[in-house]
Amino acid sequence: MPEMKISAADTALAMEEVERKLGPDALILSTERREGMIEILATNDPEQIEVAMQHSFNMAECFSGGKAGVVPRVG
Repeated sequence: MPEMKISAADTALAMEEVERKLGPDALILSTERREGMIEILATNDPEQIEVAMQHSFNMAECFSGGKAGVVPRVG
């Protein structure tokens, strides 16, 4: 599904609408306040979600010194 723009009076209402229309795994692409409303741009396109997840992982790797995803041993 392509990107969808949702406008609502507040963030909670906008997120409820995103989840209702796109499902619980929707990806939030942007959030803005415009003319007193919250505007959320979201998608549930698997390709866009995969790209975002890879980008997020790459950023975590960069900021963690290459240790992103490594679970520390306990005990």
